[in-house]
Amino acid sequence: MRHWLNVVAVTAAFAAPTPTIAQETDVPPAWMTFQREVIKPGKEPAHLKLEREWARAYEAQKYPNALLGMTSMSGPSEVWFLMGYQKSADIQKVAETVAASPALSGIDERFRPQESDLLANQFTMVARFRGDLSYSNNVPMASMRYMTVQRIVVKIGHGPEFEEARKLIKAAHEQSRASDGFAVYQVTAGAPAGTFLVLAAKRAMADFDNDPHGAPYIAALGGPDGQKKLREMSISYENSADTQLFAVNPEISTMGAVWGAADSYWKSKAAKK
Repeated sequence: MRHWLNVVAVTAAFAAPTPTIAQETDVPPAWMTFQREVIKPGKEPAHLKLEREWARAYEAQKYPNALLGMTSMSGPSEVWFLMGYQKSADIQKVAETVAASPALSGIDERFRPQESDLLANQFTMVARFRGDLSYSNNVPMASMRYMTVQRIVVKIGHGPEFEEARKLIKAAHEQSRASDGFAVYQVTAGAPAGTFLVLAAKRAMADFDNDPHGAPYIAALGGPDGQKKLREMSISYENSADTQLFAVNPEISTMGAVWGAADSYWKSKAAKK
């Protein structure tokens, strides 16, 4: 599950003033750590059982930050854990709090060896929120059940083109009042240079049936000419891109206390053993 201590040295020099997940859940955190765990074939049930126990142990000992766990529904068999921070220095504070607490550090010491037989690999990324490239649809995050993560690797030297394209997309969403919100994060450590993550949460799978980019959005984008311009820009700046679908999983999260007041789904699901 968590190995946050190994990212402290990389991020301690940065800061930003946005609330964390634990403080204000509908404001994207200024900084986020993403832990990807690649599960060995056939080990998914055992891994989920371990993660449920791990999350409940964290809650019992009042782990100093909230974390959101989600399981892949497409692509490799993976579990991702997301943790938000008001500023990068808070990553260090959480790590120091865990290290100073025998109860909290003992949890990792107890569960981590069991996980080594279940994982094929794991990666940790640190990323900062790009509000200038993001768009909110003002839907409470506690109501979300699914999330897509689009990973875009921008060619070296083509960052300005990527940012211009994303600002055009954001402006078209704002003008047309599109229903699909998204948060853009720029990875600063743990992935190739130029990596961006575009997170888009959904309340139900049925949401994918409704195309939010109809005539009003296309018009706001500049019509067919605007669409053509975006395609040409993406060909120019894009080194690679892929999209993965996840189901958020309250049973392996510690969001129950944070989101439970807004949606009982989080408390009832997290209570399962």
